[in-house]
Amino acid sequence: MPTGLRDAPQLVVDVLDHATALLRAELKLARAELTEGIEQAGKGLGWYLAAAMLGLTALHGLGASAALTLIAMGMTPPLAVLTTVGIALILAAICATVARRRIRRARAMPDRTLRRLEQDAKTLGDINHA
Repeated sequence: MPTGLRDAPQLVVDVLDHATALLRAELKLARAELTEGIEQAGKGLGWYLAAAMLGLTALHGLGASAALTLIAMGMTPPLAVLTTVGIALILAAICATVARRRIRRARAMPDRTLRRLEQDAKTLGDINHA
């Protein structure tokens, strides 16, 4: 056998070793993409929590001011408070809708890795059929 040439069983072993290494690398990349997506969603949720806390503080002050203003304008205290609370509930529903949309947009799937895995599988299939 000429120098530098390997027999068929050794070539098969080498191909399997390389395929295994490729699969491990792709899985590592998928894990990294998932982690990145989860971290981004977590950071977004943290910012929503901070905004909610600050918003609640401001909303309490605004609600009290609005109720007192309505009372000063001649509205009965219970009606003034109910009006203020109703407006606050409408604003809360709008905020919750916006938050839900943004959380749904967070990338939780490793799209790039899945595309690469599909390409690798196709390439391996092409090699096997050749």
